[in-house]
Amino acid sequence: CLQAFQSQATALDLASRLVQIAEYYGFDGWLINIENRVPPEHVPNIVDFLAALKRLTAQRNPHGLVLWYDSVLQNGQLAWQNRLNAGNKLFFDACDGIFLNYHWNPAFLQESARIAGDRRTSVFAGIDVFGRGTYGGGGFACDVAVRAIQGANVSAAVFAPGWVFEHFDGKNLAANSVRFWSQFSTYPLHKIAALPFSTSFSRGHGTRAAVFGRAVKDG
Repeated sequence: CLQAFQSQATALDLASRLVQIAEYYGFDGWLINIENRVPPEHVPNIVDFLAALKRLTAQRNPHGLVLWYDSVLQNGQLAWQNRLNAGNKLFFDACDGIFLNYHWNPAFLQESARIAGDRRTSVFAGIDVFGRGTYGGGGFACDVAVRAIQGANVSAAVFAPGWVFEHFDGKNLAANSVRFWSQFSTYPLHKIAALPFSTSFSRGHGTRAAVFGRAVKDG
């Protein structure tokens, strides 16, 4: 961080390089998570970096997003807020949204929504599936958190759904995956606007492998 944000020039160069990486590997955007103290004089460079990364990402990919993780404050201190507030709003304003740390409560979400205003859906409340401080406890009770998130009309960010594999040592993976994702079935966030539509989805396990849609390994 000290080198990347030591000047506006280095910060903007980093933004350009990250956009190139995303375009080359074909993913949509970036979650910027800086979990260390930052010299206060570097904070304006971080804000410029976020704004440039957002602008350049949108130029290459209209569906791309740049999110800021709830970590560093405007004074450079590392202090998770679990909400959007005056301490982290300048980062939120510079990019597409904020990913809140996992120790929020419904009151914090309501406060975040009020501060975000018409950008309230750009506030992503983190849900740690492992349940480490997450509202509702995580696991197969993540829907408790989603219910509170929906009540505040903000968005949800589900972290570590690989819990269904790791927690159960890989046993009954298909059944546990269905059980896990089914808990969100009553909380549709987006409706189909027109037909036909297409989608691409991988369960993330198995032995078959493909590159650009062509099988390179059977399984």
